[in-house]
Amino acid sequence: MKKFTRFISTILAMIIVALSVNVVAFANSSKNDESGTAFENFSYSQFKNDEIVKFIVTLNADCVVDSMQSDEETADFLSSSDGKDAVADVKLSQEQVIKRIKKEISDAVILEQISFAMNAVVVETKYSNQKLLKSIKGVESVIVSQEATL
Repeated sequence: MKKFTRFISTILAMIIVALSVNVVAFANSSKNDESGTAFENFSYSQFKNDEIVKFIVTLNADCVVDSMQSDEETADFLSSSDGKDAVADVKLSQEQVIKRIKKEISDAVILEQISFAMNAVVVETKYSNQKLLKSIKGVESVIVSQEATL
């Protein structure tokens, strides 16, 4: 039961972080395709290029959970040498990408580092820097993060 709960918690955490977009914008979007979804046609055109936004930047490297055995308890893994090595590897991959981000975008601010359920950093910078963030070595995807309003 603990494994199932941990699995569901991990999946939910990844979904919440990766899809933290403005719910109202999707609900109010009139650009629906035949299936009735607005996701494919949705754009972030409400942002101006010089507007400061938060991006969730996911990295190509594994997260901590990827190193765990399926039957292993989280606390046991994190206190083991394998767990400590996994955390160190994730932090190293993040630091390398953060250095590249700061080199390319001098005004970028790293707000948070996420390592357990996904390997990502939250970057605050101008909206116009989105393509530049995507081009940085080690970056898998860049998502605009917004607070959901219901």
